[in-house]
Amino acid sequence: MGINFKNWLPHLWVILIMLAAAIIYNSPVLTGKSLRMEDMTQVAGMSKELNDYKEKEGRYPLWTNALFGGMPAYQIAMDVPNMWIAQVGGIVYKWLPNPANLLLLYFLGFYLLMVLLGFSPWQGLLGAFAFGFSTYNLIIIDAGHITKAIAIGFMPPVLGALILLFRGKFLSGFALLSFMLALQLYAYHYQITYYLGMMIALYVLVKGIDLVRKKQLALFATASGLSVAALVLAVAANFTSFSITNEYSKETMRGGSELRAAGESGATGLDKEYALRWSNGIAESFTILIPNFHGGASGSSIGENSETYEVLTRGGVPRAQAQSFVKQAPTYFGDQPGVAGPTYFGALIVFLFVLALFVLDGPAKWWLGSVALLSIVLSWGKNFELLTDIFFNHVPYYNKFRAVAMSLVIASLAFPLLAMILLKRMEAGELAKEKLKKGLMYAGALVGGFCALFVLAPGLFFDFTAPVDANFSNFPGLADALMADRASMLRSDAIKSLLLVALGFGAIWYHLQGKLSVQRMVVVFLVANTVDLWATNKRYLNEEDFVNKRQVEQPFEATPADLQILQDTTLHYRVYDLGNRNPFNENRAGYFHKSLGGYHAAKLSRYEDVKVQWLETGNMGVLNAFNTRYFITNQEGVGLIPQFNPDAYGNAWLVSNVLMVPNARAEIDTMGNPAISLRQTAVVDQRFASFVEGKSFTPDSTASIRLISYHPEKLVYDFTAASEQLAVFSEVYYEKGWKAFVDGQEAPHFRADYLFRAMVIPAGQHQIEFRFEPDTYYRGEKISLAASILLLLICLGALAAPFLKKKA
Repeated sequence: MGINFKNWLPHLWVILIMLAAAIIYNSPVLTGKSLRMEDMTQVAGMSKELNDYKEKEGRYPLWTNALFGGMPAYQIAMDVPNMWIAQVGGIVYKWLPNPANLLLLYFLGFYLLMVLLGFSPWQGLLGAFAFGFSTYNLIIIDAGHITKAIAIGFMPPVLGALILLFRGKFLSGFALLSFMLALQLYAYHYQITYYLGMMIALYVLVKGIDLVRKKQLALFATASGLSVAALVLAVAANFTSFSITNEYSKETMRGGSELRAAGESGATGLDKEYALRWSNGIAESFTILIPNFHGGASGSSIGENSETYEVLTRGGVPRAQAQSFVKQAPTYFGDQPGVAGPTYFGALIVFLFVLALFVLDGPAKWWLGSVALLSIVLSWGKNFELLTDIFFNHVPYYNKFRAVAMSLVIASLAFPLLAMILLKRMEAGELAKEKLKKGLMYAGALVGGFCALFVLAPGLFFDFTAPVDANFSNFPGLADALMADRASMLRSDAIKSLLLVALGFGAIWYHLQGKLSVQRMVVVFLVANTVDLWATNKRYLNEEDFVNKRQVEQPFEATPADLQILQDTTLHYRVYDLGNRNPFNENRAGYFHKSLGGYHAAKLSRYEDVKVQWLETGNMGVLNAFNTRYFITNQEGVGLIPQFNPDAYGNAWLVSNVLMVPNARAEIDTMGNPAISLRQTAVVDQRFASFVEGKSFTPDSTASIRLISYHPEKLVYDFTAASEQLAVFSEVYYEKGWKAFVDGQEAPHFRADYLFRAMVIPAGQHQIEFRFEPDTYYRGEKISLAASILLLLICLGALAAPFLKKKA
């Protein structure tokens, strides 16, 4: 079967335009600069030990001691050679310099959806730019949320494949859905996948009702069955990551804390207050139409023409200091603790979406309208507890995720998709002129009227105060100036949005008069919407965010304190960095040392419990048990200095006393009790009583245990004693992978002191080993390999089918 390249030429031109847009927007990459992303800086700190071993041994260890006293490395860096889909997904990182590659992924993902649904190239380009340039998608790139960006980029083609399947294209739809779902899951951001699942569920529900009414039950049943099969195959192709994450999540904060009573918030998932901290205010939802509706970002550039700058300079603040302040002025006045920018879809796209709701009929409107509504309402979180409580307490896995404002990602897909469907049906002449005219009046009055209201009276509903204003009470007039600037920002953006709505209204009105074709209208909308979103995004991701590549590749510089500690060549010890910021909110220390602190969104629950109760309060007994050999402190007039801790217990120690306690609460309370010395006594939960019952551990002055070999996945100790001994190790207990061995023979070990490892060692001279060998990982690799082969065969079959059919 011959290929008509002329049919592909328009798509090629569109792809080249998208490529150019991705590069031009991120033009500093052409000069060798890189985007400094805060989260990727943190990743560099937590992954340094893993990267060093990868360079030396050719593979990442599955455990790291760079943060939190030790944790699985699954969600930091992990080799998955049998997950073939990861090799395909890895191309995303290589086709263009970061972040141009991610922006292009957004464009290509939505454009593929448009092609699958039969849109023209220019309509597809309009939709691709509308989706890709949605401000949230660029803000998360600036923050370094790379896996989230990739997961979002693969959402549109998943929907396109699903719709293809429900249109009766069973082989191609099944193959493409399996492949795209596998890629989306590969991105490893299950919260985005969860929201995508909501979108898919609503589609199947709405489409199912439509097919049942049309008596097409066979189509619905077949497509539904193949959809489930595609999901199973996609999960199986990613089974290594999926299974190991499912296992690990139960031991993290997202799995809840054993200290919480059954039914209490945080017992089986995240603490509710923590999970809902980033909840959109109800009024804040209108940032999708007017970006500065709630002040934009927590730190906004408002310029020297602002009221704030005038008040500062008039009050005697030096010009340089005033310029610095207005460059990051606290203009945000919404309900969230802080934001890097608003979620803005584009005023023109919002107008077209609302118009579509008035004039379109059929399942697409009800599906995308319900998706948008659910997305927006869920983003309100704690501000709309009627629905939030239902989801948080009763919908499976919902309480495993935080930052519910993120749910707007599916609305950011629904809005441009329905807007494009409207334009496509207008071009096909499927909409009655009178109905379109009537809907245009309604949409214009509703959306345009809303914008006009805030042009004329921005202070009608807001007083523009923010909690941060209390910090400026000692500077007369500064808080009032900030409020005036917030009002000005809102009015300015309301004018811009009103003009875009007027453009959309006027273009469609001219079309109804027969003076403007839909094709030309699409070009007008493409230019106007892209210019609007481009300019708005430049407020949050611009040339100033790019730095020399070396600063990204080596984000931390060793201080004299770090260098002094590094002279200590002891095999394994921990450092507690109290010198700069919150030690539990950064990974700088982990870049150079085995850190007691750190930053990760999925830390082990038991570590979090100990951190809150004992580490943050400075309990020295617990700090010594972690083998905290050095503290870094900030001494006034001197700077950062290392402080050696001679009382650290070391890598392991022998105890003669066992204190049995009834439960986890008693265990954690007792471990930090100043009357109890963990150096002499092991606090043991009664569930582990069988390990020590009937045993007595006689103090032996000649007994010893010392670490003789360190590897993140393998710790080797020499042990000598004349009698049986109980050893406690300064290592985090994690039964889903760590195995203990005595002279090469596997031996039992258990938990003591709430989160440390312990084991009974027989008398004599022995070599003790701890090896990290998670069975789930190795089993997952076997399943991933089998599923990858099957997925490849199905995709090859789908590609070959048209040629074989033509040949037959």
